Amino acid sequence: MARGLGSSSACIIAGLVGANKLLGDPLSKDDLVDLAAQIEGHPDNTAPALLGGIVTAVFDGRRVEWVKQEVYTNLTAGVWSG
Repeated sequence: MARGLGSSSACIIAGLVGANKLLGDPLSKDDLVDLAAQIEGHPDNTAPALLGGIVTAVFDGRRVEWVKQEVYTNLTAGVWSG
C-alpha cells in the first residue's frame, strides 16, 4: 500500500471490518464510518470505501453525517482525444 488512491482508507476499512466480524459484529455500519473517519482524520475516502458507490460525508471530529447517492447503471463514460 502506498499513496494517492485511498490505500490508507482501504487498509483502515479492512482492519475495522475484519475485527468487527471476528468480535461478532458489535459495531453498526454508522459506528464503523465514525471510527474510520476518526482514524483517518476525514471521511473523504473511508466512507465510500465502507459504503460503496458515491458518498457525500461531513465530519465534526467525532461523528460522520453521510448520504449515499444512487449510481445509475445506464450511464456510460467516454474519453475524447482531439
